[in-house]
Amino acid sequence: MIAMYIANPSLHYPPALSLLRSHNRLFWGLQGAGWSGYFLLVYVAVVVPRLTPDNLLIAHTHIFLETLSGLLTSLALRQVLRLAIRLPLSMAAVGAVFLSALFAAVWNFFKLCTFDFLYNFPWLNWSWHDFGSWYLFSLTTMAAWTGLYFVFKFYGALQAEHHKALQAESSAREAQLKMLRYQLNPHFMFNTMNAISTLILKRENDTAGEMVDQLCQFLRSSLDNDPSTQVTLKNELEALDLYLNIEKVRFEKRLLIKKSIDPVTQFALVPNLLLQPLAENAIKYAIAPRKHGGELIIKTTKQGGELVVEVGDDGPGLEDSKDGNERPSGIGLSNTRNRLTTLYGSNHKFSLKSHANGLTVEIRIPFQSGSTANGTK
Repeated sequence: MIAMYIANPSLHYPPALSLLRSHNRLFWGLQGAGWSGYFLLVYVAVVVPRLTPDNLLIAHTHIFLETLSGLLTSLALRQVLRLAIRLPLSMAAVGAVFLSALFAAVWNFFKLCTFDFLYNFPWLNWSWHDFGSWYLFSLTTMAAWTGLYFVFKFYGALQAEHHKALQAESSAREAQLKMLRYQLNPHFMFNTMNAISTLILKRENDTAGEMVDQLCQFLRSSLDNDPSTQVTLKNELEALDLYLNIEKVRFEKRLLIKKSIDPVTQFALVPNLLLQPLAENAIKYAIAPRKHGGELIIKTTKQGGELVVEVGDDGPGLEDSKDGNERPSGIGLSNTRNRLTTLYGSNHKFSLKSHANGLTVEIRIPFQSGSTANGTK
């Protein structure tokens, strides 16, 4: 979305105030340009052909006062139109025509009085044709100004609605990410607390204390991070280790972990806590139900402009469970799929590969390199 603080007023002011300031700057810019153009047009088309050494000062004074009075009249008209524009469209249109005619008459009267005063030429003695031509020019100018003002106001209203829509979309996106991100699996919490309780009953207090400490660190890491930000893969793997350390205490030798991390991917940016629900899904459905446990495989590579992340297991595939029932995909997979769709739209791939040696979840996202020490960006 722009350059930093100087170029982006919204960083200094609330969005609504920033939009209002931008709206006012645009109005005054158009107002200044419009009346400057009016001054030049009348000066070149009307004043210059009639300039003589005798009327030089008077002619310039007259065109200046005419333009200034037109500017002030348009500002007064603006105040009244602000009220009229709130009416239904048909009534607002009729009101705009009437107000343009009325304020054009006021402005025309001022121009005639100024002309009379400067040139000592009473306009009351003019013919209806001369008087009408002056008024017609004033009316045309005010009608054009009113039309442009309506366009300007509707453009501003569209901008405001677009801004509100973007804010609503951004808020909904953030709320969705937080909802997805904070779905902490109750089974994991129950099993962890049960394992801690078992360790305490066995008087393995040191191990229980270590497990509580790991759980606290994992929860802190899970809840403190903003779900809409990204972290480096290195930091993401460290967060995953906090979770896996807990599971290692629960499953002991039944849980084997293999990692194949391409060094070039260490500082690639990924959504925080991307891996934990995938690992939890594999442990829950492929390792926990088996007497001898199983293996969790985590692999990352860079392929072209994409970061490829694979989380797999050596358990039954989606359709090869021992009881003949289809292995459920679990909330972890649907949660991750929804997060990736929210963050990357169509610019990602999420696929499940069921094979004889288990199930592998493959994720492909754009490869972006982190630039800070802690990996956030």
